Amino acid sequence: MIETPTAISKGLLTIDECGSLSAKVLQHRELWDGFNEYPSLPLFTLGSPVYRAESFDHYVSHRAKSDIFLTAYTLKLQRTVIAALETRLSRAAKKLPDSSPFGFHIFNRCHGLRESFYSIRAYHTDHDVLRIYQGAGIRPNSIFSFIVPISIPESGAGLDWRPEPDDDHHLGAQRLEYTLGDCFLWSGDTHHKFSDLTLADDEARITYQGHGFIANDRTFYYYW
Repeated sequence: MIETPTAISKGLLTIDECGSLSAKVLQHRELWDGFNEYPSLPLFTLGSPVYRAESFDHYVSHRAKSDIFLTAYTLKLQRTVIAALETRLSRAAKKLPDSSPFGFHIFNRCHGLRESFYSIRAYHTDHDVLRIYQGAGIRPNSIFSFIVPISIPESGAGLDWRPEPDDDHHLGAQRLEYTLGDCFLWSGDTHHKFSDLTLADDEARITYQGHGFIANDRTFYYYW
């Protein structure tokens, strides 16, 4: 059904819409959460992705302020993305119970970071993102992820991917180049990571993103 990373909807947002939304994200730095596991990366989330939650109760209770922002500024975009996914998957969507709205990954130099080049070697899949729902009657199958880039540095941004786990040299890795306002989709089985990134002082790499899966009863659920 979903195999290699690909663009499923061109021009989901206009260039002006991307600029307006990325400006709002940059204006609300107080809502950003950093990654303790990657202290050398200027990487943040705005929103509450399920894969960062310590428990189901933490997931539900931790996100009040960011949910207000996401509801105010991204509700129309979320509906547009869901419609594109419904078309691609040929089935109606349902929100995963108690899940957060789709949110943002942000790369932005701050906190005195002097580096301009960023890289991470570890590839990963998206099959562990629902671990806090274990025991809740959710039986995921065919997990997938999507991204809509809304801010891209001049040097470019993308997704490095490969269908199988790789060795230390990343032989056979391929790159999906991001374009502003397009919606990209890939399977949760795909081993992937963000492409090496160069950021000037005034640049940001911002992506609007989320996940979904087809349950064993063939229901399409979406979440972040």
